[in-house]
Amino acid sequence: MPLLNIFKTTLILVVLIQNIINGRTITKIVNETNSFITIKIVKTFKTEADLASNYIFIGLPKNIYPKTEIISAKKIKPTFKFTTTNDNYFEWTNIQKHQNLYVATLKINSTLDKNNILEQITLKIYYPESQKIFRNANPNEKMLLSEKIINWNSAKNWFHKNQSRQRENSLQYQGEWLSFEIFTDGVKKISFNKLKENYDQLSYTDPRSLMLFSSHEFGRARQYETNITILKT
Repeated sequence: MPLLNIFKTTLILVVLIQNIINGRTITKIVNETNSFITIKIVKTFKTEADLASNYIFIGLPKNIYPKTEIISAKKIKPTFKFTTTNDNYFEWTNIQKHQNLYVATLKINSTLDKNNILEQITLKIYYPESQKIFRNANPNEKMLLSEKIINWNSAKNWFHKNQSRQRENSLQYQGEWLSFEIFTDGVKKISFNKLKENYDQLSYTDPRSLMLFSSHEFGRARQYETNITILKT
């Protein structure tokens, strides 16, 4: 390869690397306790594309936006033209429950007015108080969220108990219950006469109100072979 081409390739690589280094955002924790977290966001800009808002995920013990205090902020005048999109330094956009943890999204805006952009800001975020009893994150929740939640050291202790199984177990349908066992495979229907032998009001029952329940395996347990002998008790 000619020396001139090598020089051009090297120059292009250096320019690309410089653009990547210059346009970036660094978010770091300044201080964290059980009641608050202080974070600092530092941004560098190369082009207008670097002015895109940044999003930070904060774990919370409660479904309430936290009180947020601006400790410091630094604005600069950019060397390029840009369009103003927001007048606020930051805003809370939503709170959602992820893997039994409330997670709030903090949006950091870069463009403040027609002359200045936000280079760095330090925020103190106060966690809302809650009297609920929490549990620690399980391995699966840790794997999914620990790298996304900036305050994971605190948030890992604020997971809510999974209520779905408790609701399922406590769910009670009102009406007449019939319990029966099936001792052969391949049963696809239950005759009207068989049901009426055990429930004499069946003729006056709307068939749309009938419900059929089985085990969570929907019949024979999956771990059993289909040709296994079923013993009568």
